[in-house]
Amino acid sequence: MEGGGGRKRGEEERVRCQTPTGSGGGEVNPHSPTPLSPSPDAPPSGKTLPEGEEKPQCRVGAVVPAAGNSERMGSATPKQYMEVCGSPLVTYCLEVLQKVEWVSRVVVVADDLARMTDVVRDAALSKVIVVQSRPELLDKLGDTIGNFEMAVTPRSLFATDGTLLILSDKSSFMKEIESYTPPVTGSDNTTPRIQEVPTASVALTNDEGMEGTTEGVEEHPESIEDYVGLHPTSNSVDDDELGWMESRFARETVIIIDGQAVVQDMKKLPGMHTISDLTDAFDKRIDNMMNWYSEGRIISDRYITGSMKEKTRSKRAGSAQPVKFIIQDTMNIRNVPMKLLLSHNMSTHNHEEADTQIPLHVIDAARQGTSTRDMYVWSPDTDVFLLLIDLVANHTIPGQLKMLTGRAKFFRTIDIKERCTAIGTEKSKALIGLHNFTGADWGGKFFSISKKAWIIKFLQLPSSSKIIKTFQIFGCSDSLPEDDVVNVETFVCSVYSSKSLCVTLPALRWELFKVKNLEGEKLPPTRSTLKPHIQRANLMSKRDKTYQGGGSRHRSIRMGVEALAAEEDPPDVVVVHDGARPLLPLHTLTQVAVMAERHGAAGAVRPLVSTVVMPDTEDFLQESLVRSLYRNSEMPQAFRLEILRDAYRRKRSTSLAP
Repeated sequence: MEGGGGRKRGEEERVRCQTPTGSGGGEVNPHSPTPLSPSPDAPPSGKTLPEGEEKPQCRVGAVVPAAGNSERMGSATPKQYMEVCGSPLVTYCLEVLQKVEWVSRVVVVADDLARMTDVVRDAALSKVIVVQSRPELLDKLGDTIGNFEMAVTPRSLFATDGTLLILSDKSSFMKEIESYTPPVTGSDNTTPRIQEVPTASVALTNDEGMEGTTEGVEEHPESIEDYVGLHPTSNSVDDDELGWMESRFARETVIIIDGQAVVQDMKKLPGMHTISDLTDAFDKRIDNMMNWYSEGRIISDRYITGSMKEKTRSKRAGSAQPVKFIIQDTMNIRNVPMKLLLSHNMSTHNHEEADTQIPLHVIDAARQGTSTRDMYVWSPDTDVFLLLIDLVANHTIPGQLKMLTGRAKFFRTIDIKERCTAIGTEKSKALIGLHNFTGADWGGKFFSISKKAWIIKFLQLPSSSKIIKTFQIFGCSDSLPEDDVVNVETFVCSVYSSKSLCVTLPALRWELFKVKNLEGEKLPPTRSTLKPHIQRANLMSKRDKTYQGGGSRHRSIRMGVEALAAEEDPPDVVVVHDGARPLLPLHTLTQVAVMAERHGAAGAVRPLVSTVVMPDTEDFLQESLVRSLYRNSEMPQAFRLEILRDAYRRKRSTSLAP
């Protein structure tokens, strides 16, 4: 019963609880922004009726008025918040209603919204929502629905217990990119075509959940013997074909293997009794995979306790709990399941996963040797696929770069450069940001929108789209500018409802609630929920793009400038100096800083002493430059922060030359 702050009769709007047949039921008094509907996440009831007792057949909601201020009691603390046995008084009523199976939703009306929300959250009452007691809010229902969540936990991005939603359809992202065909040039139809893969040909699901198909892709045998096996109609290889195969495999090639995926794919056969047996089987498989390659590299994951991906790994491991073993060759593993054995953390590098190391190894291997090298990456992971596309879009990789993936007859080769060309460089550079935003292993997927829906909508965009430019800068700084946040919001609206004209989340949430009667997890997130999600995706993209720091001087400078700009008290002038130049005269440093403060930009120069010539197309001398007209640009250089930052922002990260 409400205290002295109670409302007079007639002030409250009344609606009826409808039965399944549409007949009128009893009257209730909801001050809720949501209709009374069943909660899909309500826990099993702990309260049951006596056998034979009739239960309500209509949907039942409960309203708990708790907005009184206890004036009649003369208490400074409203009685609903007074503690009894360690819990606020209102908690006991709400817990009972939470456990009654035929009560689908409980609305508690409070004057102090924040305080009551804390009470509900602390008690983990998933059925309960809190609304403001002031009746004037009913006149602003559209604003309430548009800007506020309907539960303590934002259901569009979180489970009822507040944890991030775990991704389960990551493979569809890769599948759509593999099968994508760009629009025909000159066609009136600007919608890109997606090649449909026959259902019968999709039969691969590996430990990463990645589906695959052999249709339209190149077979990549690991040896001549494997080549014969892949072509069962040929029982032998003739001399000409043998020469072709030897020439192909004898070229300078490098294979980079996701070692963790190899181990996870292995099965513990009956003859494997010790760690030594397992090691021998692993070595044999690696040797077979490295046949005909000039060089091989193996990379493994490092499982970090408390990391965001730990939950994903726990899900893959099922009921097997992580155990740390004392690994020795003679260790008996006859009765140890592989999942339990693989829960042991044995790697010591400073990356959490092999994924982010692979681009670094591709860059390093491409720089080694005396000739152009063809690079092959063996991995079943969608994340590796996207990192390789990002690598090709942002770096010049000589030779071929291909990804080997799939099992048995579904083993296939994906030409990364060809896929990058098909999608387009601009979209390729945006895939890392899009992937992390729409849900990756770290969690945070959208409840009602699949990965497939996001990538299909993205591939339909023109390359000049603002949202493509926005996803390109995910991971380039600690936070996104407000204009880019607005671009993301507009894109989210287009995916949630392609037929709607709404371009803001408050407007779309209200429209979907009003027209389609959607609520909770089926609505897009509010702005206040979306912004932290963007920040999470931005930081994860920053982790994925760490390899870019060494690939381009300008990218490194840009990342440093953004870090300075994010400081609480950012500097006015930025001095740039190469880390590989140890001699830095203090006088020169001071001069360029002063000149930059005065003129906006300054740099050290020297007279040009060498003769500089310009050749023609056939490398014959065409012209010699007049040395007195030119200067040799040196380091350090200095700029006013806003000038340098604006220059990089206008140029973006996508067109910065190495």
